[in-house]
Amino acid sequence: MNQDEIAEAYEDLLAARLALYVAQRQHTHAQQVAAWQKWQAISEGKITGKNEAEREANLKMLLLPQYEEVEACEAALDGARCDWDMAQLELAALRATHARTDTTLRIDKSATTSNFYTVQMGDNVAEGLTWDEMLGQVAYMSCPKGDGWGPVGYFANSALSVPA
Repeated sequence: MNQDEIAEAYEDLLAARLALYVAQRQHTHAQQVAAWQKWQAISEGKITGKNEAEREANLKMLLLPQYEEVEACEAALDGARCDWDMAQLELAALRATHARTDTTLRIDKSATTSNFYTVQMGDNVAEGLTWDEMLGQVAYMSCPKGDGWGPVGYFANSALSVPA
């Protein structure tokens, strides 16, 4: 995973959100026009029929193009919601992949002497640690924070330092 993949995922999410917004506005507008035309037809006495079902059928025939427009907008809205959901899922999958690769903890025993250890998490490496230092570093690297991500220590010349 690189910065280009992350940027592309956010661009896709933004494009999907904008398309969803446009689809919602078009659907709302089509519904409002249909409702306005319905009330206009009722007030002008254009709707006739012996019972409610017959009057509703006559209304739909009279306003068929507008009802078709509402249905087309509903279909477009459903498609935009699907695209938005997919963009969110793709970004979540990218984040999960990044989280897994970034939090892999590796402990190696020194090849030259058995008394020292190397601890690595992501790009952070601590070398030449004694057993007690290694245990402390593992505990520090893997302890959870409030947002669920573990803090990552930074090291210089094998000395343990804690980020501010």
